[in-house]
Amino acid sequence: MSQHHKKDFKHKQNFKYRHAKLINGATKLALSLAILAGFGALIWYGYLLFTHKVSPVIGSIIFIVGIAVWVILIRILRRRYKWTKPSFKLTTFSVIAILLILTFAGVQPLASYKDNLIESYKTAQAELAEEREKAEAERAAEEEAEKAREALEEAEKEKKNIEELEYNVVELVNLVRTDRGSTPLILDDELYIYSKEHSENMASQKRLFHTPVGEPYAENAWGGEGSTSWTASDIVESWMSSPPHRTWLLCPHLQHIAVGIAISNTGMYASWTFWVGETQESDWWYANDTNPPSWWY
Repeated sequence: MSQHHKKDFKHKQNFKYRHAKLINGATKLALSLAILAGFGALIWYGYLLFTHKVSPVIGSIIFIVGIAVWVILIRILRRRYKWTKPSFKLTTFSVIAILLILTFAGVQPLASYKDNLIESYKTAQAELAEEREKAEAERAAEEEAEKAREALEEAEKEKKNIEELEYNVVELVNLVRTDRGSTPLILDDELYIYSKEHSENMASQKRLFHTPVGEPYAENAWGGEGSTSWTASDIVESWMSSPPHRTWLLCPHLQHIAVGIAISNTGMYASWTFWVGETQESDWWYANDTNPPSWWY
C-alpha cells in the first residue's frame, strides 16, 4: 500500500471514529433526557396526586401505569441502544437540579422539607450559640470567683500579717519597758477599736494626725509612706527617737494599751493608743516645756 493510500485510509478511520463518537454522545444525551422527562413527569403527577388535585383512585392508577410505561420505555430504549448507556452523572445532576428548583419554587412537600431543614439548622445554631454563651458566662463566673477567692486569700494574708505586726509592736514595747524596770502593758479590746479606726483614717487620708483633745484616749501616731514592709523595730525606734512619743512608751503609770496598724496603697500607718485617765499631770511634761521625768531616761 502506497503512502498516499495509507493516509487516506487513516483519514477515513478517524472520520468513522469521530462520527461514531458523536452518534454515541447524542444517543446517550437522548436516553438521559428521556429518563429525566419520564422521571419529571412522574414527580409532577405525584405532586398533583399528593395535593389532591386529581382523583385519588384514578390518579393512583394513572401514576402506577405511568411508572410501568416509563420503565418499559426505558427498557426498550436500552434494548434498542444497548451499545450505549445513558449518562449517570448527567442524570443524577439533573435530578438534583430539578429537585432544588422545585424546592425553592415552593413546590410541596419539598418546600416544607426545605423550610423545616432550615428552621432545624437555625434552631441548632441558636442552641449552640446559647450553649457557648452559657459556657462563657460560667467561665467568666468561675474566673470572677477565682479572683474573689484570691483577693480574699490575699486580704486574709494581709490581715494576718498586720495582726502579727501589731502584736510584735506591743511585745517590743513591753520588752523595752521591762528592761527599764517598768511594768508591761495589757492589751485592751476597746482601745484596739479606737486605735484601728484611727490608723485606717490616717491610711485613707495618707497623713498623720492625732485624736482631738477631750477624748478619753490618745495615741502615738506613726506613718511610713513609700513602703508596706516596715517592721516593729522601725515603728518602735521611731517613737523612741521622739521625746513626746518616748514618754508614753515608757510611762510607768499606764496599764492598758492597743496598737492598730493599717495599710494604704503606698504605705503604712500605726497608732499606739492609751487611756488618758491612766496618766498623771506630770506625764505631760513636754506640754509645759519642762525637763522629762526621771523614768524617761
